[in-house]
Amino acid sequence: MVTLVQGAFAQKSEEELNAERLALKEEITAKKAIARAEKLISLKTRSMGSSGLSSLDALVSASKSLLDLADANEAFLSKFRQNITASSDGTVDISEEKAHLDDYIQLAQNITLSITKAVAETGRIASITTEIKSISPLKAVSALKAVKYATDALSVATGELKL
Repeated sequence: MVTLVQGAFAQKSEEELNAERLALKEEITAKKAIARAEKLISLKTRSMGSSGLSSLDALVSASKSLLDLADANEAFLSKFRQNITASSDGTVDISEEKAHLDDYIQLAQNITLSITKAVAETGRIASITTEIKSISPLKAVSALKAVKYATDALSVATGELKL
C-alpha cells in the first residue's frame, strides 16, 4: 500500500534552496575549522626527538614556532567572534567585542611574521634534501618522521594564509 502525502514532491523556492546551501556551506566550514584546530593541538602536543640531521631538526623547531604563531592568531581572533547565547527565560544575548587599531596592528605583525618564517623554512628544504640523501638507513625512519611532522605543521600553520 502506498500513501501519498500532499506536497511531498513540491519544489522548494529559490530562497529556501539558497538558505539550505548556506547552512551546508557553514557546516562544512565549521567541520574544517574543527579538524584544523584538532590537528593543531595534536601537532603542538607531539614531541619530536632528534632526527640526527641538524637542518631537519631546525626545520622541526621552526615548524613548532609557526604552530605557536598559528595558535596565538587563532586565540587572538576568537576574542572578536560574536557570542550568541540564549538564557533559560528565552531572551537572546548577543555579545561582541570590537577590535581596535592596536589589535589590527598586532594581527598584521603576527601574519607577517608567519609568512616570513614559512618562506624561510621552505628555502631550507633544499638543503635538507641533499643532507637526507647522505644519511644511513638506520636514521631514515626518524628523518621521515621529522619530515612528516614538519610538512604537517607547515600545512596547518600556513593553511589559512593561502601562501
